[in-house]
Amino acid sequence: MKFETHAEVRGIKTLKYVFPEELLRAPNSDEKLACFCAHNSTRNDTDICDEDGLLDLSQCNNGLPLVVSMPHFYPNNAKLIKKFYGIKPSEQKHKTFINVDPARMII
Repeated sequence: MKFETHAEVRGIKTLKYVFPEELLRAPNSDEKLACFCAHNSTRNDTDICDEDGLLDLSQCNNGLPLVVSMPHFYPNNAKLIKKFYGIKPSEQKHKTFINVDPARMII
């Protein structure tokens, strides 16, 4: 997680952390993300290693297929969004974050 800003939740001052968008880049586009690319990463004619917004976690799941994304493929992957009806990424609704109370270290 990456610090974004100071925030307030129900009157409690917090630190807001967001999921770094660079982790959502296609694994083949950045060698630091190569660990998110399994050798058999093609699912339904889509090479997951070439797609922004998808992480292939099969290697973490004993080889069983497991691909994750942010809700509605936020921040965006126009190619994937077109494949699904009703997908409308919205920062307000779909951005992943946590607010931490720095005094108590409570999320």
